[in-house]
Amino acid sequence: MDFAQQTGTTVDTSGESGLGYVTVTPLPAGTLFTETQSGLGVTWTTYNVTVTINGTDFPVSFTPNDTRAVVIEKVPVGATLSAGATIGVTGPDGAALGYSSLTAATASPVSIQSGANSITMWVQYPLTCTVASASAGNASVTGTAPSYYSNAGPTALPAATASYEDNSTTPAKTMRFTGWALTDGGTPVISGNSIPAGIYKGKLTLYATYSECALSITGSALPASGEPLLEEGESLALTAVPEGFPAGAAVSYSWTVEAATPGAAVPVTVSGSGTSATVTPVAGASGSATVRVTATCGTLTATASQNVTVLGLLLSFNSTALPADGLVVKHSNTIKKVSASVPGYSGTPNYSWTVVSGSIGLNDADTDEVMLVTSGGGTNILRVTATISDGGFTKTLSKDFAVHVLEVQISGASLSTDSSSPTLMAEGGSAVNLTASLVGISDLEGAEFTWVASPAPSDPDKPFLKLTPGGAGNASCSLEPKQAANDTNTLTAKITYRGVEVKAERYIKVVGLRLTGGADVLLLDHSSSATNTLSLTLTPVGVTLADLGSTVVFSSDDSSIAMASPSGTGAGCTVTAAKSGGVFTYATGVITVTVTATAGPDAVPLSYEKEITVLDLVVKDSTDALVPASGNRLLPSGTKVLTAELKGPPAGATVTYEWTTVDGTKISVSPTDSASTTLTGVAEGDSDITVTATYKDDDYPRTMAFSCAHVTMKTGSQINSILTTLGAGSSGAARSFAASDAP
Repeated sequence: MDFAQQTGTTVDTSGESGLGYVTVTPLPAGTLFTETQSGLGVTWTTYNVTVTINGTDFPVSFTPNDTRAVVIEKVPVGATLSAGATIGVTGPDGAALGYSSLTAATASPVSIQSGANSITMWVQYPLTCTVASASAGNASVTGTAPSYYSNAGPTALPAATASYEDNSTTPAKTMRFTGWALTDGGTPVISGNSIPAGIYKGKLTLYATYSECALSITGSALPASGEPLLEEGESLALTAVPEGFPAGAAVSYSWTVEAATPGAAVPVTVSGSGTSATVTPVAGASGSATVRVTATCGTLTATASQNVTVLGLLLSFNSTALPADGLVVKHSNTIKKVSASVPGYSGTPNYSWTVVSGSIGLNDADTDEVMLVTSGGGTNILRVTATISDGGFTKTLSKDFAVHVLEVQISGASLSTDSSSPTLMAEGGSAVNLTASLVGISDLEGAEFTWVASPAPSDPDKPFLKLTPGGAGNASCSLEPKQAANDTNTLTAKITYRGVEVKAERYIKVVGLRLTGGADVLLLDHSSSATNTLSLTLTPVGVTLADLGSTVVFSSDDSSIAMASPSGTGAGCTVTAAKSGGVFTYATGVITVTVTATAGPDAVPLSYEKEITVLDLVVKDSTDALVPASGNRLLPSGTKVLTAELKGPPAGATVTYEWTTVDGTKISVSPTDSASTTLTGVAEGDSDITVTATYKDDDYPRTMAFSCAHVTMKTGSQINSILTTLGAGSSGAARSFAASDAP
């Protein structure tokens, strides 16, 4: 077999019959082909062909400079012919191709025919399916997507509901695999696990594409910016809108709510069904909360949240929340401060305070703190309004609250509230009933009432004013004037309600009259020079004599015993015993001297009574004759019976008597402790005899002078002389004659 390589000549086909030849031509110069994906032009560097004839290889090599064909001649007809080729390739500008050669081969050997023979070889581009996990800039998507696919195409696709995380963001995004694309970020073109039909020149790079699983919340009442602001009684409708989930796949939704501040009470509830949910404020609650919804499809999840703020006006007094039934303060003409706030709201509302009803005064009524001027007791209704503008969302909150200004009122008697001009009450006068009421609150449940009168007397058993609390919870009292005093008494009604003590004061002076400066007993004196009077001094208590003026009147309840008449300028009176008969005869007994007057602008009637006992200690002899104070005679050997009686004490009163003698050697008395006694002449001489009556521990004495005479009669002229000395008018004189004295 001849082999010849000829260039620039024609093939000699003459001569022997039964021979054929094979021509191998070089590749065309320039761009061999353009890659499908990159669009790069590809040129060849070497072209190596191996022709195999009946098992013998005939290698042929070309370079881009070769322009002539290589001919293998004189090949016997019927010989088996096959060929293979390798093309070394490169791209322009040194662009990376991902491969360095192309191959070509016949499908099967052929037989040499007579004359020209040729074999058509097709260039087979290398189809390397390089899987790129990056798509649309998500360079760090991780997951279980396959990294290589054979020429036949992808063999296993991730499920459309599988999830992946894009860690290039914070927080990481939840992604799902959506398919394969021929360009980075392109539209997926692979259906199932087959590469789309077409001619792919060069390598094939497949790009994994992912879709972010997103979820958003919408609602017609949501503001353009900021949080929705709710108040009690409102509700908010929300809708969950999913994005990036597989079309037609089943997606489930879960709605939850939590307080924006950890540990705080949740101010709203949320009830959801599928993509729809309703947010409702909790009664009486306020603050911020976060509503969350989670969408789940297989392992795909997405979460969206919406912050909401429940607005509630919070009112406080002295940093303490205002009670639901209002603020209780006492009436003191002082300023109280009430503060308003909107918990959970970070902005600054505009506040306005107004008085709905009542007479309370307001200062700084356009700030978050209002100053209350408590000018009078009663219930006041105030209203605070907070206007909030946030992100084009405007809401006005309004709340009414009560301010109970407590004031105690005392009713039932016209008592002065002026301590400089107190109300006068007569000592021992009638009691008055007083009631304390609380202005500013209608329900007094739990209220404590206290009545106090001050100052307290030194003797608690003799109060100036007697207080007797009564009524429901001691809401009333009976006030009885007991003891006159120069001090002004302060009557205080205190009421304690919900820890607040309020009181009202009234000023009272218990006034009266006194008769002083004289004894309670007038002991009669029967001498002709005696006046038988006693003087009493009028001493007002709590008022002055000038306050009484000309209203003073003195009187006696029994003028037959003694009379009372003013003395001097009316500052006292004189009690004069009344004669009941002769010059030395008086009545005895107990009389009541009464002084009356009126005092004060209300002409309060005053009176005072003083008992005067008119006593008379009467001594009589056995003939029932009164024994005078002097001029009494007693013979030495004789006796005389005397009887004493203290007149004036009431019947049944206890009176004791005691007799004494100045000189018992002259005249003796016996017994000494009885109303009656016997005088006995002992020796000639004088001696005073005293009888003392004791009544109510007081002693009332009466003294009488006696003479004891010793007469010796020897002649008639001597007896006549004695009789002349005794005097004819000396009645009752005791005479004693001794037997030895007889003439």
